[in-house]
Amino acid sequence: QGQCENAGVMIAAAEIPLFGSSFFGTIAAVKTPKKEYIFATYNGAKAISASDDELSIKKGNYVLTAKRLSGESVELLSPKNGNMTESIYEYPCCTVRFTLKLCGIVILEFTDDFSGYEFF
Repeated sequence: QGQCENAGVMIAAAEIPLFGSSFFGTIAAVKTPKKEYIFATYNGAKAISASDDELSIKKGNYVLTAKRLSGESVELLSPKNGNMTESIYEYPCCTVRFTLKLCGIVILEFTDDFSGYEFF
């Protein structure tokens, strides 16, 4: 498998408010011509690292990583307690390396030069 020209990835992790509490949730999908992989809090996935340039999610023996390699960020205001006082940093077009491993072995890896990436 290795490289894949026809793969698509969506990956996200965030603090999710719920009934006066919150939890750190994840959701991701990897679609290849032959298979689709779903990583989500509801099916046992969890973030194992999250930073301004890398997000890794683990589900069972699979680990999906998105690593931002380059790009220019734009600062955007976001709400906190009803006021626009927080900042998020969005990379509307950047280079990201996606890696999917099974039991530590790379089963899919590719770089996309036109990805979006944001964090706060």
